[in-house]
Amino acid sequence: NVAIEAGTICVVRVTNSAGETALATNMSYVLVVAPDIYVSTNGGHKVPFASWADAATNLNDAVDVALAGCTVHVSNGSYRITKKIDLFSAVSIRGENGPGVTTVWRSSADPRFGLFDLRDAGALVAGLTMTNGNLTGSSGAAILMSAGTVSNCVISKCLNEASYGGSITISGGRMADCVVTNMAHWYPAVVLSGSALVEDCRFVNSTASEQGFIRINGNAVVRRCRFSRITENTPYVFVGGGGTLENSLIYSNSAFGTYMGVAGGLYVNGGRVVNCTVA
Repeated sequence: NVAIEAGTICVVRVTNSAGETALATNMSYVLVVAPDIYVSTNGGHKVPFASWADAATNLNDAVDVALAGCTVHVSNGSYRITKKIDLFSAVSIRGENGPGVTTVWRSSADPRFGLFDLRDAGALVAGLTMTNGNLTGSSGAAILMSAGTVSNCVISKCLNEASYGGSITISGGRMADCVVTNMAHWYPAVVLSGSALVEDCRFVNSTASEQGFIRINGNAVVRRCRFSRITENTPYVFVGGGGTLENSLIYSNSAFGTYMGVAGGLYVNGGRVVNCTVA
């Protein structure tokens, strides 16, 4: 009987049918990961990051060792990531004290990549500010989600150049209690489809030049959201193809031109708008 703690298993003994035994020692045969993984700017960066003292100093390394069921706790600070964070299993990332004090960002000196990709119903990103994601020709400069949850986050200054896909592209899962701000896009910044659900979010202080700022298609549902101070050629909320907008407020948006003959507020083409105010 062996008590296994977070860390590495160093000794391996094997015995064959003839009773011969071999013993080998290595520091990295098996990595044992605790259910709680820690990230801090002043951590010791000791794998598997099982305490604040041993915390990873960057988020990429912490997520790389996380298994399904793990929670990655992120302390206050500013964290540069050098590659997209993939959450393809039930891994949670939580900013311990909220997006006002915890930022995840991509450096402009790095190659272009999206920030977060969620594909499991148990995946979670919460309590972070995420900024400066950048893509060309594909979807999700900030968030690409087909399943999972993004909550209590601030998404800002992400860019998807020359792509319809948006910086926030959701085909399934839920985004709630988030603020999307300072987005400057030619094509829509937010594209929702499938079973996407967006609730209690604010979309503010951004620009949209073509085909609207947000597009709600398929069976996507947006509830109790606010859209304000969005400008440029097509700052409207587009609801089409079976999408639903409910109990939301659209106000103080301005269209600078007459692109495609539409205005600054709301464009409905095949979707449903229920109990909303446009002002």
